[in-house]
Amino acid sequence: NECDCGELKLKKATVCSKCKGINLVENKTYKQFKDRYTDWWNSRVPIAKHARRVYNKSDKPKECLVCGYNTHIQVCHIKAVADFNENTLIKEINSLDNLVALCPNHHWEYDHGLITI
Repeated sequence: NECDCGELKLKKATVCSKCKGINLVENKTYKQFKDRYTDWWNSRVPIAKHARRVYNKSDKPKECLVCGYNTHIQVCHIKAVADFNENTLIKEINSLDNLVALCPNHHWEYDHGLITI
């Protein structure tokens, strides 16, 4: 019994465990994550993991948008997570329109305003 994503799912389940995890994250707000964790960085971890899952399941190129490097890419938010309203759903923050693949160097340069996308 296969999920829409191609993974196996339990007999009566509507989605696989991977997709269930995505659904649990994407329907929460940014504020729910900020309130759940005492430290800002830890609240970002599940949001970043969700962004990677969303991007990796897409047909977007798995290489740096700037240089084409494809050995190790990072999924970058075009509009920073912190720039969203706290009541924004994670699925909006991590929409494919707001995600891009960058190599570690270009990700750092983008985050520090040295390049634009």
